[in-house]
Amino acid sequence: TSQSATSQSATSQSATSQAGTSQDATSQDATSPPAAAGTGGPQLPNAKSATPQATATGAAISGDVSLAPDLAARARPEQTVFIFARAVDGPRMPLAVLRTTVRELPRAFVLDDSMAMAPGMTISSAKNVVVEARVSQTGNATPGPGDLVGKSATLTPGAANIHVRIDTVNP
Repeated sequence: TSQSATSQSATSQSATSQAGTSQDATSQDATSPPAAAGTGGPQLPNAKSATPQATATGAAISGDVSLAPDLAARARPEQTVFIFARAVDGPRMPLAVLRTTVRELPRAFVLDDSMAMAPGMTISSAKNVVVEARVSQTGNATPGPGDLVGKSATLTPGAANIHVRIDTVNP
């Protein structure tokens, strides 16, 4: 009987350990901010949180985004920043999107196929892309007047160490 109780205790400890591991993984996902939550504007269903993914899929584009010092006074730390890649030739819909805040700038980013907004519209499927960064005045995904923007030169998928400077005010 004591051997049976010991076996049950070991089984219980094993189940608790497995549940703890599962719970830890779930709680990490739960701490990621939702994409465009509470903005009242268009939602970005697949926009990733501010933390670049450790394992990129397909062709990734990496670099950093900064805010020009002469525009810093126009931005508040809590404002939403969208960092995204678009195909040079193709629809205006972004191929990959990353959402962060002004307080995180300057910051490194990685955009990859796992951040696609629609199936088949991926960075690796494009011949040339541009990376854009936008401080949204409203928090909405749709660009608006007064948004602060920056844009890269034309890039090929797989480009690394690019720099995007937010240095223009949207009219």
